[in-house]
Formats: sequence, structure tokens, C-alpha cells
Amino acid sequence: MNKSSLLVKKKYYFKCNEENTPDALNETIRLIEDAFKDVKIRCIKKSRESSKNNNLFSPVDLNLQIKEIFKSKGLSSHRIKCVYPDTNIQISIEKANLFSKNFEDSEFTKTDFIEAYSKLLEELKDSDIKLYSKNKAWSRLTKGYISHEEEIKAELIAKQGKKYILNIEKSLYDDHSPFVNYISEDFVGFREMDFIHNVPSKDNLSSQNVGIEVQFGKYAFMVYNVCAKMKIFQKHGAIDYGIEIVPTKAMQKYMSTGVSFFEQFVWDLGERGSFSEDIPTIILGVEPNIEGYQMLERDDLEDVSIKANLIDIKY
Repeated sequence: MNKSSLLVKKKYYFKCNEENTPDALNETIRLIEDAFKDVKIRCIKKSRESSKNNNLFSPVDLNLQIKEIFKSKGLSSHRIKCVYPDTNIQISIEKANLFSKNFEDSEFTKTDFIEAYSKLLEELKDSDIKLYSKNKAWSRLTKGYISHEEEIKAELIAKQGKKYILNIEKSLYDDHSPFVNYISEDFVGFREMDFIHNVPSKDNLSSQNVGIEVQFGKYAFMVYNVCAKMKIFQKHGAIDYGIEIVPTKAMQKYMSTGVSFFEQFVWDLGERGSFSEDIPTIILGVEPNIEGYQMLERDDLEDVSIKANLIDIKY
């Protein structure tokens, strides 16, 4: 039987203290500790470095397990859309939408549409949005197109003889024209919190949100999460407090070179200090139990060194 699990071994209080920790943070830590009982060491990653042990823990598998277990406890991720300045995306989308509206409630032929659409393509050829070709655009309009995995049929457009009438209410979605094929990733992005735990107050009249980040990676991401991302999500009203989960030095010794650890992270935060804009955050240092370390000695675990998109792992 696989008796391995993850344990919360160390805690560091940033912008708060142990004696006066908000109830929402304490409740979230209890949930995390309970969830970690179900995290198993079931895969290994082969080391390619002479300075490391041959078998290492697999962050890919651990992250997958944590995601599924947290999800089963009602936690989910949360995204904030990034709106960047100094791009032509918004004005380009407005022009594409205006093009659609110009055909609203007026009869037109395929030739009318193709001629007008060709002019739009030329006008937006250097835009950060890309439109479908004129033939593809006409096909999507008359035969239906895909929006959020749901097919919208040709009810978008009514045909009367050789002329058509566009139903504008059904042709626009997400503020985008149905003819927008692609928006440059250089100017469209998002920030995502791994998990958010909504904690009701004791009287159930209000609640607070705790943002949770799991980081088995480089120290720069750890510092960014606490000193930048947590504040961004608080500013947008998504969270009130934060929790950052990182490996301890004891666990990091059995992970790839480059992975940071709790003790280094605490030193970084201590040297930086806290500022008025920072939000109360608790850093949790985690590591496997004894059985978890012993699992590295087994020879029947799956090697996931080159399986970055691990989907299904057997115990």
C-alpha cells in the first residue's frame, strides 16, 4: 500500500503573525493539510545531473494530483484578463464589429458582402487581430460558425431570393465580430491564480477569499507570486489573503537543479521586507512524509522525465 503523502513542515508569516492570523487563512491551511494526505509519490523523474540522486520527485505529477484533489474540495483557479495599452486591438475589433452592424436590417447580396469585406481586410491587414479570408467569412456566416464550442447555425442570416439580411444580435459574441479569427498573443494575456478558497464567516453573513499558489519552480516565480500577483488579485477584488506552497530544502534536494525552496524564499522576503501595499500571506514549506522519501528507492514507479503533458498515472 502506498502510504506516502505531503506534509506542511514549515510556515512563514508575511504581513501577518501567528498569534493574529485571520480565520480565513487558518481555515485554508487546515483544508490544505487535509488535502495533502491524499497526495502520493507515485512517479519519479530521472536525474541527468551527477550532483543529484538518480531518482527525483516529479513536480508534474505532484501538481496534477494537487489540482485534482483541490478541485474535489471545491477550489478552482481564477483568471484576470490583461488589458494592455498602446495597441490597435480594441479599435480594430470596433471596426470589425461596425462592419457587421453596417449590414444589419439591410438587404445585400454575396457580391455586396465580399466587396465590403475585402476593403475591411485591406484596412486591417497590419492589425494585431486577424480576420478570416473573405470566402471563409462568408462560409461561416451562411453555414454557421463555432463559438465557445457551440455551433451557431445559419439563422444568423436570412435569405430572400438572392439577397440576405444579417441578424446582428446573433452574430456578435464576446464583443467580437464573428469574422475575427485570431488576436495576437503579444497583446492579449491573463494572470491566473492557481486556486481560490472562499471561506464564509462564522455567522455566514460574509466571506473572504484566500488565493493559493503552488510553486515547485524557480525562486523568481515565488517572489513574484507573493510580492506582485497576490496584490494584483487583491486589487481586482478576487482575494483578501494569500498562501504560497513551496518545497522545503529537504525536499528540494530530491528535485531538479534550479528549483528554489522555503528557506531561500524566506531569506529573500526577509531581506526585501514588507510594504504597506503587500497583503497578508503565509508561506508553507512542504515535503513528503518518511514513506514518501522511501518511495524514491522503488523501481516500479513510472519515469515521467520526458512526459510534460502527463494525463493519467496508475498507482
